[in-house]
Amino acid sequence: MRWIVRFIAFRILRMLAVFAGIFAFFGIGWDDIRDRHNEWADRPDYAERVFADLLPITKVLASRQYRHWGPDRSSWDCTYAIVELADDAPDGPVTSARENDGWSFRFGGDWQQTSFDPVAEDTRDAVDYCGKYWPDAVAQRMRLSLSEPGHWFVEGAIGEVIFVYSKQHLLAARIRFGD
Repeated sequence: MRWIVRFIAFRILRMLAVFAGIFAFFGIGWDDIRDRHNEWADRPDYAERVFADLLPITKVLASRQYRHWGPDRSSWDCTYAIVELADDAPDGPVTSARENDGWSFRFGGDWQQTSFDPVAEDTRDAVDYCGKYWPDAVAQRMRLSLSEPGHWFVEGAIGEVIFVYSKQHLLAARIRFGD
């Protein structure tokens, strides 16, 4: 009979230890986990991978592979890969043909010359919404690349994805609203 009591007591203690571990993980460690996730989201690796073997780049200007976690995050947010092109970048835009990397690493398509017409009122504007996350100098280069003639862009059907290529401003970007 004592072995049954010990067996039940051991099971109860084990269950309490599991609950305490879960509480510690989510209660105490949640902020650390969230901060690490958000830090990983903004690593330059994403932008480097989008443009790897496609364009010569000198540096990553802004990069976010997935949206941030946290109480102030929205249910829709941005992903982007914005790079500064090297001087020896092609004069015209290129399109990636890497099918195995997945849709979030594709760049290009049916390129059109700027100037960029703003999207309709009832659509999402990836550049306008996502621009709040970029440094001011990057946002300014993006605005110039889309408003001046002589640059290139591809826009998704409802404004959620846009690719930008500007040799003059040494800028290439993949921007998506809707993560």
